[in-house]
Amino acid sequence: MDETFEVGGSASASVSLEAGLSADAGISLNVSQQPVAIPAVSATGSKTPYPYNLPVSFHFNVNIPGKSSGDDIKFQEVSGLTAEIGIEELNVGGENMFSYKLPTRARYRNLVLKRGMLQDTQLVEWFRKAIEGFEFEPVDVSIHLLNENNDVITSWDVIQAYPVKWVISDFNAKGNTLVIETIELAYQYFQRKKA
Repeated sequence: MDETFEVGGSASASVSLEAGLSADAGISLNVSQQPVAIPAVSATGSKTPYPYNLPVSFHFNVNIPGKSSGDDIKFQEVSGLTAEIGIEELNVGGENMFSYKLPTRARYRNLVLKRGMLQDTQLVEWFRKAIEGFEFEPVDVSIHLLNENNDVITSWDVIQAYPVKWVISDFNAKGNTLVIETIELAYQYFQRKKA
């Protein structure tokens, strides 16, 4: 079976599926993916081109200047790009129906990076100095979201980041998974930038 599904949009693309069934009932599936512009459906049900080409979350890179290079910057997961405004409640005399909620400072969660464990790299040395030696060297970390041509779509600059937690995954003789190290970085704030 060979089918091609066309997805409409301003930058339309296709996803081609090739599936085959062999004599021993094994199924093979080959998928070739190109960027997909998702069509929007209006209230009347007609399809109209969606105005955005939505990025994928799995194509990104991380840059830690002076602390990483090559395989050192290949992370499988990045999380913690979260900012929120704190709220302070103010009770006013004579107003018993509600409390005023006033904005305070912005708060930022720690940045969490996960990857397969590497040994004796610049990044590992940076962690060791912070965790074992209590020597902190804050650096500005850049996270880049990429498109299918490896061009930067959007980036986040994480200001004055330094290691505060280092976790090695559990060892299990019954499993067959890789050892994953999780690095948690505290930072002052982040800024989102367009390419």
